[in-house]
Amino acid sequence: MSRLFAGAIVSVLLGLPVTLLAETFMIPVNLQGYSAPFPPGVLEKIESAQLQADMKNMGTIGGLIGAIGCAVMGGAAAANAGRGTGKAFVLGGVLGLLLGAAGGAASALTFRGLLLNPMDPFIKGVLTQVSLTGGIGIALSLTLCFAVRPLISMQAAITVVVCSVIAAVGYPFAAAFLFPLNRSDIALPEGMGNRALWLAIPFVLYALTIGRSKGAAVVAEATSDVPAGSPA
Repeated sequence: MSRLFAGAIVSVLLGLPVTLLAETFMIPVNLQGYSAPFPPGVLEKIESAQLQADMKNMGTIGGLIGAIGCAVMGGAAAANAGRGTGKAFVLGGVLGLLLGAAGGAASALTFRGLLLNPMDPFIKGVLTQVSLTGGIGIALSLTLCFAVRPLISMQAAITVVVCSVIAAVGYPFAAAFLFPLNRSDIALPEGMGNRALWLAIPFVLYALTIGRSKGAAVVAEATSDVPAGSPA
């Protein structure tokens, strides 16, 4: 279990600097000089360019956080189960990069799509955050299925995805209490402390879920050690 919590801490510490890449992509220079009132058609071009930049930025952030987190947590899960970490580390990195990037881009798209809808900010925040946490959770779940099973149960792999949803729901409550002055209903939360919380909640839940799991192979081995005629 200690390996898994260490993995969660490492994932947060390495993932936090990645959030500084939020302005890596910008709208084209030829659109940056305009101000209201805009000429016909220019506002639409600016909004479209900004959405593309936001999706690229969040895709980059989500992909790197997913790669780091799934590689580290996958390797920690394999080590905790007594299996070699190489396969889980590599597979987690690849799946985390791909699905994390997709989830990050989707979170930016979801946030932009919900801006004009009359919806509670909490619901908007959950829908925005679950796009990214869901992508990372699915990547980690697949890593466990292909690289650590049967030492990790299928139920645990599925629960990892559920934890992603729980994290997306629980984070706004925790952020509102601990960081009331920072926005948490946007694709990338404000404030480094707030972002650390944003990352910590899902990864700690992953560690708890994986640490409590006992796969079919472990159960079978434990059963075979019980002498014949003894109570199981």
